[in-house]
Amino acid sequence: MTVRFKLPSEIYRGLMARCLLSNREYAILRNSRIPYIAKESQDENIVEFLCRIDEAKLLLDHARQFYPDAVPYVEDGISLAHFGSGGGSLSSSGEESFVHGSGASAG
Repeated sequence: MTVRFKLPSEIYRGLMARCLLSNREYAILRNSRIPYIAKESQDENIVEFLCRIDEAKLLLDHARQFYPDAVPYVEDGISLAHFGSGGGSLSSSGEESFVHGSGASAG
């Protein structure tokens, strides 16, 4: 299952800053970025990601521990991917579901 989610750029930078360069989380954040900005989001400062569900869960665990401001955005992406897959297990690997997690406003 594939998860697609968005992070405001300041949240993205904050989460990246809390990753060691050698961590898997850093590689996911760096390499899972979608290198273009969708036309409807050009006015917003967002970073869009596409990664596997297990990678998204790893990012979620890291965010919970080191950067709680990112948690709602990653959770939204995972929840929407789960919902979009017909309610299957979050850990199941099956059909791909491309969804957008809009996130919650950072507090």
